[in-house]
Amino acid sequence: MKVKSNRRGRWNVMDALILLCVAFVIMVLGYIMFFADGSMLDNVGAKAETQTAQVQYTLEVVSVDDDFLIETDEGMKFLPIEVGEEVYHITKQISLGKVVEQTFNNGVIYLKVKAQSTSGKDGNRIIYKGEQVSFQTPYFTGVCKCIEIGEVTDGE
Repeated sequence: MKVKSNRRGRWNVMDALILLCVAFVIMVLGYIMFFADGSMLDNVGAKAETQTAQVQYTLEVVSVDDDFLIETDEGMKFLPIEVGEEVYHITKQISLGKVVEQTFNNGVIYLKVKAQSTSGKDGNRIIYKGEQVSFQTPYFTGVCKCIEIGEVTDGE
């Protein structure tokens, strides 16, 4: 003999809990994908861009004591910073990039630093044009002002 179930069309507490759990998981995944900072959709584009895009900062080194400068026979003055050394942003504790060039012009020292470019809501530049930054290399710590930011293509 077959017993008829009185369950058809009726909800109980377990059905409601299962439905709430499924809805919660869908909402969390949707939030992560579309609204969270560093979302999945932004990261997909950022990975593709950072593999090829680079940015070059031109930094004007501010008020350096002559005791720290190295003078050449031609009268040029340089900081104890070598090409290829990593430059670190002291406040943010991240790398600005590697030194590409150091120049001395009219008593002012300029550093060109190349770094990987990242994407995001505002382009996520490490520093901005006109910003004054405390920086550090293995043998020197100082203050610089970003005077120029340029995109670098793969061919440069």
